[in-house]
Amino acid sequence: MSYNATGRKLRYDNTDYVGPFVYESGVLRYIITGEGRAMSNGSSYQYEYPIKDHLGNVRVAFINNNGTPQVVQTNNYYPFGMFMAESANAGTSRNLTCPKKSLPIFNLILKFINSFIENKV
Repeated sequence: MSYNATGRKLRYDNTDYVGPFVYESGVLRYIITGEGRAMSNGSSYQYEYPIKDHLGNVRVAFINNNGTPQVVQTNNYYPFGMFMAESANAGTSRNLTCPKKSLPIFNLILKFINSFIENKV
């Protein structure tokens, strides 16, 4: 990961962040907008809109499918903040929650919490 002097992320693995533009392997993938993000699919863009909870976590992401909203991702969380594995994703995950490299840390936290609960009950 690389950051500039103000702390803004510039690069993560294969992904470059240039203002609101996000490039993967040098190809523009999406543009972050005030309402969500515009996903690049060749020569046009498809807008994706998130619905967030009071903490800023994305709960539902949807697209406009000929005037009808189509859910592309849903996320559910335990009360202590852990992502629920059984969340139903309609399609592929769009990685709106956390980088994939963070998942082993969350699994460790979940194991710790489960062992703590088992020993207390």
